[in-house]
Amino acid sequence: MASIQRTLCALILLCGASLSLEARAQSLGAEDFLVRYALIMNGKSPLLMEQKCERGKSCRLAIGSNAEIKIILIRSRDDRTHDQIKIDCEDFGCSFDNGRNSVYFGNSKNGKEFTITDEEPTFGGFDLLVKRKFSVIGKLYIKY
Repeated sequence: MASIQRTLCALILLCGASLSLEARAQSLGAEDFLVRYALIMNGKSPLLMEQKCERGKSCRLAIGSNAEIKIILIRSRDDRTHDQIKIDCEDFGCSFDNGRNSVYFGNSKNGKEFTITDEEPTFGGFDLLVKRKFSVIGKLYIKY
């Protein structure tokens, strides 16, 4: 059942209403862009949202009833540098599947998927030769 929900949300996010997203994007200012995203956390209802953000500035994505989760998107001012997404879970430890609370990534025109784990973020220091396996607690799909 959960995989069906994830697949459905990803399809809606990545394929659904892409024409209307492009049409609305034309009416935005030069530095503005629309973000469409889906957050699917284990045991919670999927959340589909769309939001206006500005290039080069932090954009906190609205999470609705999942207020204990904060997601910040920073889109670069030009297409030569990578964009960044950050996650912070207030009531429990979480990170992306890279073990960090932020990820740099390239073009999101076709959509990106991020796996959220129950791992506390690691900062600097040493990488262990043996890494513990952490549970996947959610997925974030994003497109702009």
